[in-house]
Amino acid sequence: MESRFRSLAGTLRARLSLSVGLLLFSGILIAQDSAELNSLLGHVPPGSPYDPVAITRAFDLKVSRNPENAVRLLQRAANFGDPSAQTSLGYLYSIGEGVPKDDEQAVRWFQRAAVEHYAPAEYDLGVMLLQPGIHYDETAGAHWLIQAAQRGLAPAQTNLAILYVNGIGVARDEFRARRLLKQAANQHFAPAEFLLGTAYESGTGGKKDPGQAARWYRKAAEQGCAEAQNNLAGLYRNGISVTRNIDEAIKWYRLAAGQGEPTSYSNLMHIYADGRDLAPNYSEAYLWALLALQNPSPYSKPISDEFINSLRNRLSAEDQTRIEIEAQNWTNQRTHPKPLSLQATANSPSK
Repeated sequence: MESRFRSLAGTLRARLSLSVGLLLFSGILIAQDSAELNSLLGHVPPGSPYDPVAITRAFDLKVSRNPENAVRLLQRAANFGDPSAQTSLGYLYSIGEGVPKDDEQAVRWFQRAAVEHYAPAEYDLGVMLLQPGIHYDETAGAHWLIQAAQRGLAPAQTNLAILYVNGIGVARDEFRARRLLKQAANQHFAPAEFLLGTAYESGTGGKKDPGQAARWYRKAAEQGCAEAQNNLAGLYRNGISVTRNIDEAIKWYRLAAGQGEPTSYSNLMHIYADGRDLAPNYSEAYLWALLALQNPSPYSKPISDEFINSLRNRLSAEDQTRIEIEAQNWTNQRTHPKPLSLQATANSPSK
């Protein structure tokens, strides 16, 4: 199962990689069509290991998404020893894009690039070793994340912080975890900004500081981090380190909900149902209650049948049906990724 760590790796590599293959895979390339691509390839000396670098310098042009061609180009550069291509090829093997899924091949290509001290490969190899499976090795996984983190790679610093909080592959050290989160957050890496906010709010790795929590939640929320949007909304709803503002709370809760963040569903349900913050709106409350019921959050209390029925009884049969269809459509149109947290939920942070 692809984890949030893998998706972070893909995002990072899409920014850092010089490989024409990866850019083909993501649908971003220098050529507007295959004829232009072939023309550009023709200007590179045959067999040159640097042809992907030369081609991708004009990265703002586009071609259609073509993972099979991506693999062909990546394979050529990887065989010549290009660590970026090796890492990208390993990633495609790990998810089965353009090639059959093959963890053995993925680990092999990650290792070849990692021993050349290429930080994205060190990171991906560490993540791979922390996935459940035949390669699972907490100590080795932590080792490679440490290597990548020492080279300043923000996702590595962030995930290493999670290992230190939970004592996975390393001795538990919450203070070191907070330092790593600061290093990554100072690079404007939104997941680290969010987790640093949670560390300040909870006191993980140091003293509690609601003001700092709000600061880092806002930074991550403004970058689109749904969990941070939900938490920032909570601060506004309760007036913690910010002026209480229910409209601002609803705004951030809705932004989080729009991304499928399930905790925001139950928070909006309570806002519209309990009358504490504004006049009750039972249609809205029923909608968010259904969404919370269909997509439960580990951070919210279960919703009782009694509560659901109390909302239904306040609505007409027509309104009930309309809202139930709306809730189902909402769920079908959104993914609901596992929440980002400093706490691992099993023996691996990738589960």
